[in-house]
Amino acid sequence: MSAADSQPAPVAPSAFPLVDPARWLLEVVSVASLTPGVTRVRAHLLTANGTPGPFAYAPGQDLTVSLPAPSGSTVSRRYTVDGYDVASGVVELAVVAHGDGPGARWLAAGTAGRRVEAVGPRGKITLAAGVSTHLFVGDEASFAAVRAIAAAVPAGGRALVLADVAGSHEHRAITVGDDVALDLRWVHRGDAPAESPARVLDALDELDLPVADTHAYVFGEAHVVAAAARALVAHRLDASRISAKPYWRAGRPNADRGEPDREL
Repeated sequence: MSAADSQPAPVAPSAFPLVDPARWLLEVVSVASLTPGVTRVRAHLLTANGTPGPFAYAPGQDLTVSLPAPSGSTVSRRYTVDGYDVASGVVELAVVAHGDGPGARWLAAGTAGRRVEAVGPRGKITLAAGVSTHLFVGDEASFAAVRAIAAAVPAGGRALVLADVAGSHEHRAITVGDDVALDLRWVHRGDAPAESPARVLDALDELDLPVADTHAYVFGEAHVVAAAARALVAHRLDASRISAKPYWRAGRPNADRGEPDREL
């Protein structure tokens, strides 16, 4: 990675307005595997009184879904919006479930017609304005957000993606707009622990970034996110140009509110 660029300018505001979250009902239409690790849930997105949307969201945002817990209470899990069809009012969520948690149980019981409550859109990280190069670092759990934000990069921009996945069986396509340069690099972890950042750090070291004209979006497992963000700062990408968000933490379930434990 080049460190010869001048000091970066302050980051411009988001390229998309963020709307206030609302309460919804999700009525499951279908559940299907996209890859061995990623499941797509299609559901009618209904208002609290059971009528269709409308629903507006920014690329990369998610819905917080209330799922039943064995105790009889509910816990929250956040799933990225992978698409929304205005005509049908159907939202698509990309779900990665770890172990035997609430998400996995929901997927296993996800028959058509079942309803759960949701709140959204949630999330403050979407496409940053004022830069041409957009660097994405993400894994299976965050790849839907990477795909969505990369697809929003405007003409003349560059989307550089480091996708940290188990192997080629977890590949998913990214579609970008006309005149957008896509550089998609797969980082296969194989049998290495998901929380080990070494392979991602090696991939970052191979990059040649114009740090004064780059914004980085670093998503995924908490240890990897923290290490990658530190590495980018060490390579002179200003911290204000890094949007970092851990989606999960190896060895621990997310908290009931849907977020992983931030303490490493």
